[in-house]
Amino acid sequence: MSLYSGLETTSRFDPPQKHNGWQSIFRSNRSPSTLVPIPSYTFFACGESLLLWNERGSGFYDLRDANSIGFRKITSCNIHIAAGGTNTCAIVAKTETGHAMLVFHCNCEEPIGQWRVEEPPFAMAVSRNDRWIALKFSRHVQVFDATSGGSFHHDLPLQNSRSGLNNHLVAFSSDSSSFIASTRYEPEKVISYWSECTKPSATNVVESKAPFGLVGDNGLSSLVYSSNASHAAFLTTFTEKGFPVFLGLSELRPVCKLLPDNKHQIGARIHAAALCAAGSNLVLINQRNEIFWILDAFGVGKEARSVATVKRPGSVKRDVVMGMPTSDEVHVFWIGKGHGKLVTVGKSGGKSKPLELEIDVSQLCS
Repeated sequence: MSLYSGLETTSRFDPPQKHNGWQSIFRSNRSPSTLVPIPSYTFFACGESLLLWNERGSGFYDLRDANSIGFRKITSCNIHIAAGGTNTCAIVAKTETGHAMLVFHCNCEEPIGQWRVEEPPFAMAVSRNDRWIALKFSRHVQVFDATSGGSFHHDLPLQNSRSGLNNHLVAFSSDSSSFIASTRYEPEKVISYWSECTKPSATNVVESKAPFGLVGDNGLSSLVYSSNASHAAFLTTFTEKGFPVFLGLSELRPVCKLLPDNKHQIGARIHAAALCAAGSNLVLINQRNEIFWILDAFGVGKEARSVATVKRPGSVKRDVVMGMPTSDEVHVFWIGKGHGKLVTVGKSGGKSKPLELEIDVSQLCS
């Protein structure tokens, strides 16, 4: 029996309906007892596509042309987690014999790569150049080379305390040569490990804090990695006291510094952050749905500037994702009351009219 038996790998492209440029995929007309779960969602690393998945299947929206946004189904199977780069996406799915990772090119119907996975990972990322895929587990990160089929094992620092489901992140650098993985341990420690994809390191570690056990604790929320001369990362949480931090990734002297926050305008509960392809401009959205823009975020004298507020209810959990297709704009997406909504915000504060999706999740498994 094939390792991948039970995985349907057909793909198709459906032209968009004339409803604000979106095709309806989220809402189901079935009875409540047979409703398909609302999907998880994230942006591709390039910020130009939106990926969705649940236990029935996966698909993505191509956002490059706002007047012709189409939905492509990737596959129908029980998907645990998914991620996208620029023209490639990867999924980890349950099979009859365990778990498998499948890699798809956005224009191909069949997977271009597939690997056995011993257990489902906590976090996953695909590099912007589509070459690397990182799976983060509790004790290690496995980096796969989609071009050669090889993989590289990176052991994470051992800790005596435990970590929760929402306390694992992994991200590639803006030049796709390296990655960083963060793990939050009780009671307040966050350990971030970074390395080149092909060269595991035993020393590249930096520590930050995010206290456990407070109201509204929803774990680590976002991690981005700039490969500019500074080689630094930015880490956020959706917690009461885990404030956003810059991580200086120097092998000789790694450092952790809080994001300057005059009068506590930004706060600690951050839904998401996004970094442009150049690794310079950084955007984040907090619990109050305020968007802050940081030009040359990893340079000297960085300052977060409030540019807009998204009109949506406040949330007690993180449910917003962001993608940055250019250095001058950011996409903001969330699902609420059976609808998916996308807003595009410019660095000067201009906002697009929200695009709304009528969600029919049955299309993911059709």
